[in-house]
Amino acid sequence: MQNIEKFDEFNDELKLKDLRKLNDEEFLAFITHLRTTTKNFTEFSRVLEEKGQALLLLRCLAGMSRREFAKSIGIHEEILRQIEVGKREIRKRGKLEKINESLREIFSNISVIDLERARELFKEVAVVTENDEVEKIRNELREMDLPEDLREMNEEQFVNLVEWLKEKTNNFKSFPKNLFLAKNQLILILRCAIGMTRPSFARKVGINEETLRFVEMNREENKITTLGIAKRWCEKVTKFLQSNEISFDLEKSLIVWRILKEKQVGEKDAQKEKEIRKVLEDLHLPQDLRDMNEQQFVLLFEKVREITENFTLVPLELITSRSDIILVLRLALGLSRKEFCIKAGIPLGTLRHIERGRTPIRNGGPALRWVKIFSSIFASEAGNITLEKALRAFRTFKGENGSEGCIEMKPLIKMNLEEAKEIFRKVKEETKNFSELSFEKLRREPRIVSVIRVLLNKSIPEFSRIIGKDESWLRRWETGKVKMSLKSSIFLSEKLKELIREIKVSEEVFLENFMELHHVKPSEINENVKKMLKALRKMKATESELEVANLLTELNIPFVLHANVDCKTKVENFDIAIPNEESPDCVIEITEAKKFNGNFRTKMLVTDHKFQILKKALPCVITISFAKINDSSLVKEKAKNMILSEILNTDFLFINEKEELKNFLLGLKEKLTLKLE
Repeated sequence: MQNIEKFDEFNDELKLKDLRKLNDEEFLAFITHLRTTTKNFTEFSRVLEEKGQALLLLRCLAGMSRREFAKSIGIHEEILRQIEVGKREIRKRGKLEKINESLREIFSNISVIDLERARELFKEVAVVTENDEVEKIRNELREMDLPEDLREMNEEQFVNLVEWLKEKTNNFKSFPKNLFLAKNQLILILRCAIGMTRPSFARKVGINEETLRFVEMNREENKITTLGIAKRWCEKVTKFLQSNEISFDLEKSLIVWRILKEKQVGEKDAQKEKEIRKVLEDLHLPQDLRDMNEQQFVLLFEKVREITENFTLVPLELITSRSDIILVLRLALGLSRKEFCIKAGIPLGTLRHIERGRTPIRNGGPALRWVKIFSSIFASEAGNITLEKALRAFRTFKGENGSEGCIEMKPLIKMNLEEAKEIFRKVKEETKNFSELSFEKLRREPRIVSVIRVLLNKSIPEFSRIIGKDESWLRRWETGKVKMSLKSSIFLSEKLKELIREIKVSEEVFLENFMELHHVKPSEINENVKKMLKALRKMKATESELEVANLLTELNIPFVLHANVDCKTKVENFDIAIPNEESPDCVIEITEAKKFNGNFRTKMLVTDHKFQILKKALPCVITISFAKINDSSLVKEKAKNMILSEILNTDFLFINEKEELKNFLLGLKEKLTLKLE
């Protein structure tokens, strides 16, 4: 209080000073000055004309939040914020007079000013200038010789900083505000250390994802220096760390860091994706990578080796630019599909669909899961990935796949009666009235299988069960899309010899069965499908569906409940489509369960399969799965991690996270190509 007299007038030094940086002594002195200048809080025009930022201290003295104060003085909250941080002044005389009148009314109703309350409100927006603890942390960081932008650290620096942060956060159990104030980017290192994507971290902690992105980018204009905001962020982070079982694994953190070396996780670089796509196009590869010859495979292998830095860092953009490149990454490891799926813990069917190019991956979430899978396996196989090993796997694959030399044939289901009769006669002649069913003939003429199946009067699913082979393989053999492997042809030859003995072989029987199996009226099928889809649309919404629907209504996001979406091969019914079912930007599937058990996991896999069908037709649609489990013993994070390890077509998963879903949809609202009112 010794320097009160120096505040008697707004001198040049004070005009330049950011009032948020006042220390305790200056804060009290400035309040005394305000009391004098405003004639005991009755005349405010002169003060505000000289220094609009004085509104900050007047608000604190009034004991009001920014929102309340803005409403009381008749200005927008955002404009008040800009004035309080010194980015805006009040220039218009008319506005000054209106604010002056409003302030008179506010302070006329205050009999005693609560200085303690004023001090607390001021601390919420105060900028830290002198703090011994903050300065001590900054000195420790300087001694570590780190780059100004922590994203530019090398691996050794990252490891050292993570170990240091582990100690400062009590083994990742808290996040002190002084750490955050000393270096905002430490929140990025914390996030990487616990292996989380930015969208997931922001959603679970409860902070704005876009603001977090700017903070992690170390942008000067977005640095958080005020005590209040730092305190709120750190309290939320600490609460999240303490309420979840955070398991720290340095190896996993390193994998995440390698993924995030030059960019943030879960975000693809559009320019980089375009460049990689151009590189792959220049190799003139076949549309289906399974049709590559050996020379093309070698060229692609070397190019992938270059892009992945000798199979150490798999960019997200490599997966999103061409998803079936996963085939090459698998063959580089020298693994069969079955071996890879066991090692990666993913369903065989999912891998098969992606390697065929039927399920393109466009979004960062699913791509990131594949990146993590390959990064982990590549790390364990460091130094063991060679062209020779990959070529052996490729040759084995070509033998199994048998796509070389294949000529696609018209399937029986699309033939007319005359064409079917001609095929029967040809097969009968080739096999000498079905007496010679050698494996060589089966490989050369796969329609033998089709004809015998029709003679048995069996559909493809029924016949596949009889012979013990997957129906997808049977379909491909019958249409010539895939050449039968030697092993399969020998097995099938013996099986068909057994089956043919049990039936009467004649052209009449074949044609009769052909008519029965393949000439079902399409109109009958279509009518049944239409009835079923109509019934699904009219089904009463569940409690959980209504919760999500009400959420979307509250956020003013258009949607269709029980939407029938055309997925080209079939029409799928989804719980919610946003904004419509004709051209959805996003779909939501909602699951309810009493317990987290095998049945629930199966439901989630079924949902993921529906999303897979959708993404074949509409790869850019965002897929969200919202699950509500009424189980008090549920450990949410463990449940989510378990489900996420099993699904690959679900972009975002929420379990009992209604508020997180709301925050996510709010952030997604601007990104979706919607015409919102």
